[in-house]
Amino acid sequence: MLARCVSRVSVLVVLMVATAGIGVAQNNWIGPNGTFGNWSDPLNWSAGVPISTDDVIIYSGGYDYVYLDPGSATINSLTLGGADNGTSWSFLTDNGIAQNLSINQGLTVGQTGFLYLTGGSTVTANWDSLNAGGIYISNGSSLTVSGKLKNEIGAELVPSKARAIPQTSVAAWTTTGTSSPTAEATP
Repeated sequence: MLARCVSRVSVLVVLMVATAGIGVAQNNWIGPNGTFGNWSDPLNWSAGVPISTDDVIIYSGGYDYVYLDPGSATINSLTLGGADNGTSWSFLTDNGIAQNLSINQGLTVGQTGFLYLTGGSTVTANWDSLNAGGIYISNGSSLTVSGKLKNEIGAELVPSKARAIPQTSVAAWTTTGTSSPTAEATP
């Protein structure tokens, strides 16, 4: 009886050790402070260029400026910015060039986070998402959220600042859930 119990515990321990490295990993932006750095540069990340199992955090507590430049990327989740400490900003921009970013889970834009899509880019978040900072979408770019998109009071969610742009090139966002406190399915 004791031998069987020890055997089961041994199998359980082996399985726990074997699967310990499998799963989601955190990958922090450590790129240059105060100047732009490229998403695709492995030296700008704590664990190399983000992959589909990474929870990506762009918030160093300094000034983070990130060019989304891989053409197409898939990550697990994205946190852009954080609490307002008075001395930090975290920008993620497509720099006017179409990019595709697929987020397996949610997008969180903190108080000091800013997402600028101006080049016909597509960002898709597959879970509930939160905006407490600024999301600016124009020139045919889009943000799609499958689930709820909570827009905190004081946050900005701007589909297009240039209202004179023809409807075919105006940006869009869509949600398959709800948006709050104000909702606008398409501009």
